[in-house]
Amino acid sequence: VDRFSASIDGATAITNDAIRGNDVFKKVCNNMKSLNKKIIQRNSTMQTSIVSVLTKANQHELHMLPKLVNELGCKLLVLSAFIESGNGKSNINTYQVDKNSIGNVIKSIK
Repeated sequence: VDRFSASIDGATAITNDAIRGNDVFKKVCNNMKSLNKKIIQRNSTMQTSIVSVLTKANQHELHMLPKLVNELGCKLLVLSAFIESGNGKSNINTYQVDKNSIGNVIKSIK
C-alpha cells in the first residue's frame, strides 16, 4: 500500500458526525494521527490524504480543513463534489451545493 485516504466531511466533529455518524470524526482523526506517526517511525513512503465531499452542511467549514489535514499529518486534501446517486438522490436538497457557489467556497480555502 503506497497511499491511504480517509473521509471527513467537516472540520469539526459536530458537522462531520451529523453527516457520517456519531464519533466518526474522533475515530478518523485518531486513526490518521496514529497511522502518520507509524509512517514517520518506519521511514515509510506511504502517503495519506483526507477526502471531503463539499455540501451545504459543511461548506462553512471548508476553509478550516487545510489546518486539520496538517494537524493529522496528512499531505493532501481532496475535495469532491456531491454525487446525486444512492442515498444522495434522496438528500439532494439537503446537501447539493449550488454550482455557482462552488468556486467561491474553494477560493476561501488557503
